[in-house]
Amino acid sequence: MLRSLAFFGQFVVPAAFLLGSLTSVILNYKRAKLYDKISRSVARNPLNELSWREFEFLVGEYFRRWQFTVEETKTGADGGVDLIAKKGNEKHLVQCKQWQADKVGVKVVRE
Repeated sequence: MLRSLAFFGQFVVPAAFLLGSLTSVILNYKRAKLYDKISRSVARNPLNELSWREFEFLVGEYFRRWQFTVEETKTGADGGVDLIAKKGNEKHLVQCKQWQADKVGVKVVRE
């Protein structure tokens, strides 16, 4: 039985790693493309067109372009820390808020 598992495992495990790598490359490409699209946009406020998740991706890409290593957490909207950005000895915990209002109250910012 172990011999059968090892035989199939030699194909399944590398395929899983390859699939994970391919997914990572595609997501990184999409994030970079989103950043370029927003930075070149001539719209009055192109950030209003983004979903909260796209906004998180955009902020993460901004940090990556400043040579940070960025880890995106798995929590949903308003679930706490959205990104962990590291560079050298620095570690930044980032919580993204996308507001479409012109002004946000002090209480909301403090929370």
